[in-house]
Amino acid sequence: LVSTNGATAAKAAMVRAAAGPRWGSIDLNVLVFYAGLVGAGEGPLTSAWNAAKAAAVSLIGTPYVLHGTRSQVREILLRRRETWGLNSYTIHAGSMESMAPIVDDLAGR
Repeated sequence: LVSTNGATAAKAAMVRAAAGPRWGSIDLNVLVFYAGLVGAGEGPLTSAWNAAKAAAVSLIGTPYVLHGTRSQVREILLRRRETWGLNSYTIHAGSMESMAPIVDDLAGR
């Protein structure tokens, strides 16, 4: 069962309420099962397949998939940090290289 954005927001709110003044020091981490950037150097078939998987999952909305252009993924992560407090992500080893530009974009932010 895939957790939806709504379910994740509810879980983050519970943690925030329970944490009280400690909220700012808590690390909320999400394990991302699939992450990819449009135009990240994948072959056309791989890119199309990955885009199809991400589109299917995005229909219900889930924080466990990150896919889009560099600016789209960057904005998704910033929005999640602002609204839910998510500030840490574990990315599958196979996606790490394609997500490196996002790490550069968000360093120090």
